[in-house]
Order: sequence, then structure tokens, then C-alpha cells
Amino acid sequence: MENTKLPFQIGEQYENWEFELEILPDRINGYDSYKYIGNEFKFFLNYLPDETELIFNLDILECVLFVFKNRDKQFYKKVKLDLKTNYDIFCKIKGDKVFIAYGNIGLIQGSFNIFF
Repeated sequence: MENTKLPFQIGEQYENWEFELEILPDRINGYDSYKYIGNEFKFFLNYLPDETELIFNLDILECVLFVFKNRDKQFYKKVKLDLKTNYDIFCKIKGDKVFIAYGNIGLIQGSFNIFF
């Protein structure tokens, strides 16, 4: 079974996307949050997210958060079934949005309510 290809690799440097990021208010104390605004489309499971947030600690990518708007439970279920990766990935549906986060498991678990 082949792993899901992730568009952003955890542990990479901020400078890789420095000119493709827009500063966001920080969600988590000690971490920097940025919206990805680059021209290179970053698909996740062949779907283009409506929003992509990258969260860094000391210029190292720790977590990626995707938001898919106007989606239903069928989309959520399909995404959950298609996820095959060595990373811990959280997927949640809230209203008509599907949120997907991967990266530092402790960061995601400790901040789950902040993300969603």
C-alpha cells in the first residue's frame, strides 16, 4: 500500500516558502502561523484545499492544516479512507467544512480544539 504524498514535508525550513506565506495570528504560543499563498498548487489527495496553514517552531515546519469548504460527510469519509501515511493525520468535519491536519502529534493533540 503506497503512502499518501504529502504536499508539505514536516521538518522542512521556513525559507523554502518564505515568499509564499502570509502571516496569520498565532494559534499556539511559541509557534508561528502562516497562510500558504504560493502559485504552485498544493493538492491533498487530488483535492485543492480552500485554505492551507503552515505552523512553524523556530523556522521548522511542525504542522499543516487544510480547510476544505462546502464539503459533506461523503467527502469526509472518502478522505478518511484514502489517508495512507506514516504521519498522524487528524480529520474532522464541522458544518460544511472538512479540516485535515498532519505533523507534530503532540502539537495537534494538545491544540485540537484550537484548530477546529
